[in-house]
Amino acid sequence: MATKKKEDWINGICELDNNNPGLLGDIPREDLEQYSVGQLKALYKDMEDELAAHLPATTDGTPEEPVDGETKEEFHTMCGSEFNPKTSGECFKQCQEDFPEAFAACIEHYKITDIKPVKAKSTKKAGIGKTEWQHLRNSQAGLIDDFFFNGGVGTLKEVSEFASGKETRCLHHMRHLVADIGVELLYAFRKVETEKGLEQEKIYWWAESDKRRTGEKLPGKSVHK
Repeated sequence: MATKKKEDWINGICELDNNNPGLLGDIPREDLEQYSVGQLKALYKDMEDELAAHLPATTDGTPEEPVDGETKEEFHTMCGSEFNPKTSGECFKQCQEDFPEAFAACIEHYKITDIKPVKAKSTKKAGIGKTEWQHLRNSQAGLIDDFFFNGGVGTLKEVSEFASGKETRCLHHMRHLVADIGVELLYAFRKVETEKGLEQEKIYWWAESDKRRTGEKLPGKSVHK
């Protein structure tokens, strides 16, 4: 089998994104030319993994085909972590009460029927162990919150490494912060020295943490739609 060239990887990535709009995330296609073959290969593999993780499977293990005229939209949990179907887990104990709409979306997606009702509280207080943007602290979502809330500035790769998550999943949570929480995240490009010379990389930060830095607003995407 012939070794894939840089152009082949770019074409493959663009084809995946064409068939699954939004899978490429916030990476402009024109920026792909600046990636090395290794980076393109890793990006393609990450996109494949992300797609496979959210496509329902048929009984023979192959992805389920959409009904004619239907398009299947990727589902992402609000917190960015995998949904825990156990009624003793955090999803049922905390998310069910604190984020009922997001919890209902998970229940619908995973077709959970054994749901325990949550007793209403007289007052609503910020949950213990939550970030300022109301995600479970030390969860993947909570770590992303902490990165930006504490003044972090970095590339999507640096954010994902900080949160120990996939770049595409981290970007989905960042867009959720913008759309559902009202957090203004900005991005811009900075020049970095590499073996090939000066190259550009995209960096992200919270507007409130550095008002002197200017950039473009990251578009939001709600997890409730």
